[in-house]
Amino acid sequence: MKISSKSNFNFSKLSTRGQFKKIFEDSTLAISTAIAKSSQKNILNNLKPELAKSTIKNRQEGKSSFKGHNKEKNKTFETRPLLYTEKLKNSIKGNKKGLRMERYGLEHIKGFGNVPARPFIADLEDNEESHLKVQNFIVNKINKAIK
Repeated sequence: MKISSKSNFNFSKLSTRGQFKKIFEDSTLAISTAIAKSSQKNILNNLKPELAKSTIKNRQEGKSSFKGHNKEKNKTFETRPLLYTEKLKNSIKGNKKGLRMERYGLEHIKGFGNVPARPFIADLEDNEESHLKVQNFIVNKINKAIK
């Protein structure tokens, strides 16, 4: 008995011309962008714990301990945590190296001083639609490279 087989793909193509590195970078960008969008939504969806009454009052009066804070410009009735100026939320971006945001975002994730931790960074698995979109993106890139 003689058996033969043919293949319409070649894994060695992944290692040539930097294909694997390119797929890895593109995948990191897709993953980090999806996580960034979900993390921004987490901030918009009333993180817990809620703000203290004194913090809400300070916001309404435009008071802050932030350097360079403009008291008159930043008076607000926004009562959701991490949305005083929206600077942190707007800084969350995905790139080929991972997730980027304002440095003080890490302090808010862990908590500091009298400020409680508010872990707002999403997991890719938190959003099934984003998870499947990224998964399909990666599979399609690999399939294209090995054919």
